[in-house]
Amino acid sequence: MHILGISCFYHDSAACLIRDGEVLAAAQEERFSRIKHDKSFPVNAVNYCLEAADIRVEDLEAVVYYDFETWTIERVLHNAHQLAADKDAYWDLARKSLYKKLKLPRLIRNRIGYAGEIYKTQHHLSHAAGAYYPAPFEEAAILVIDGVGEHACTTIARGKGNRIEVLKQQFYPHSLGLLYSAFTYFTGFKVNSGEYKLMGLAPFGDPVYYNSIVKHLVDIREDGSIRLNMEYFDFQNGEKMTGDLFNALFGGPPRQPESPITKREMDLAASIQQVTEEIVVKMANHAFELTGSCNLAMSGGVALNCVANGRLFDQTPFKDFYFQPAAGDAGGAMGCALSWYFENYPDADKQAAVQESALLGPSFSQAEIAAFLNSADLPYREFAPGKRAETIAGWLYENKVVGYFDDRMEFGPRALGARSILGNPLDPEMQSKLNLKIKYRESFRPFAPIFKEERTADYFDFSRPSPHMLVVRPLKTSLLKPQKKAAGENLISRINQVRSEIPAITHVDHSARLQSVNPRQNERMYEILDQFEKLSGKGILINTSFNVRGEPIVCTPQDAYRCFMRTEMDVLVLGDCYLTKTGQPVFQEEQDWQKHFELD
Repeated sequence: MHILGISCFYHDSAACLIRDGEVLAAAQEERFSRIKHDKSFPVNAVNYCLEAADIRVEDLEAVVYYDFETWTIERVLHNAHQLAADKDAYWDLARKSLYKKLKLPRLIRNRIGYAGEIYKTQHHLSHAAGAYYPAPFEEAAILVIDGVGEHACTTIARGKGNRIEVLKQQFYPHSLGLLYSAFTYFTGFKVNSGEYKLMGLAPFGDPVYYNSIVKHLVDIREDGSIRLNMEYFDFQNGEKMTGDLFNALFGGPPRQPESPITKREMDLAASIQQVTEEIVVKMANHAFELTGSCNLAMSGGVALNCVANGRLFDQTPFKDFYFQPAAGDAGGAMGCALSWYFENYPDADKQAAVQESALLGPSFSQAEIAAFLNSADLPYREFAPGKRAETIAGWLYENKVVGYFDDRMEFGPRALGARSILGNPLDPEMQSKLNLKIKYRESFRPFAPIFKEERTADYFDFSRPSPHMLVVRPLKTSLLKPQKKAAGENLISRINQVRSEIPAITHVDHSARLQSVNPRQNERMYEILDQFEKLSGKGILINTSFNVRGEPIVCTPQDAYRCFMRTEMDVLVLGDCYLTKTGQPVFQEEQDWQKHFELD
């Protein structure tokens, strides 16, 4: 039987289709609409899922939504009555969002023509199911940490066989996710989008505000549970995250977006990151105490904090870990479908749901790619037989930047080698080149490596597979270069230092966000890495998402070509075809694309 899961109306709308417990297709709506973090009803993602499975909407046994919207309404009403200072303004803001959720059944019937039963799953149960069922474990501790679901902000559960039992929860407003988002807002980044920037900024600072945070903002218990001092926050009012006391404590007001980043922002990032890591480790250790399991499965937006994830390997008793690649709300579409399936088919085999790959989105045949290129009269060539990987590796070794489009699109926020921009990590200038001339983003942001799985321990203080880019670990000490920290150095000067033998993927604290690849996961990417190793001695590349700042990751060959022409990329690979920048027709657009995409 086929079951469709849907998440929408908060951020990162998505759809997922499963058949007899197996995930067949999943995608975020933003990839089709080209609106970053699109929260609208995911009609395009739904249509893709149905097409990928070659079924009609009438073939669905169930449609499942990832949230109990009536419980959310209860929280909003309580919030307006008990917490919000400006109750009228808060209710007006909340009413618009709640109206969409209340009309969800009618919307589903109207937009996709579905006439069957519509079911709902608790928000955190959706996350828990999305973490546990795709994990390669028969039992596990489950840890969900996010901003807020209906009421819960943290959930510890036990998975055994195909059952999930909730053991303990922490409720709104005492949320680690919202605490981190408050600092995201205060440092001038966008909430529900810029948290990863805050994480990337943290190594540039010193945790000088740690004591202020734990003294005034958050009480941290030994079991990882927390209590926020709501006098310092304003997210309960709906318009902003921090209040006047928060601003005064940290030398307010908040940094204005796009204004220069100062030492204050760096130190705030370092401080809240240290607090977050401490809380996540305590929560994970408590999950171990409650379950006794040696396996941990994690989801929720905080599970995208890959620096905190990296701490778990050293500071908890767990032996094996699984982090859901689509850990945020998009992954709720997968989780709610799986939750409903195993709840209603208790004898079903969990192994069917184990997620071998995050490549669950659309793919395009070579005929479809050629048809696009020919119809647009674009000059391209096909790789010589057996020379594809060798040719691409050669370009990268020559320090060319390659837009790489192949296979099915990734589900989740990370590009994992299907919709990627590739570069030479051995080039000391490559980070600056990619940030300023290709991605058009903040210069401090690091780039992640993609590397041959068997080389993990050669490059990093780590020896496990990391296929989904959700773990940060230090580089191997033998690869590091001596550093001199000049007094009064600024952010840019620190970025441009050569810190290791693989400089373009080495962050300021000598760490990197890891993605390992083996031939079973992505044979064609592995072949490129193998060829690059023959040329350079290192089986490792830069892998960053195929997009510019503010743009969703590319989905189609048309998206890829537009992004290629808007930037200073040198080569575009589309399956078995490639295009070089020289010889392309003059690229013109009706609208300035830099004004089209809202900066994230």
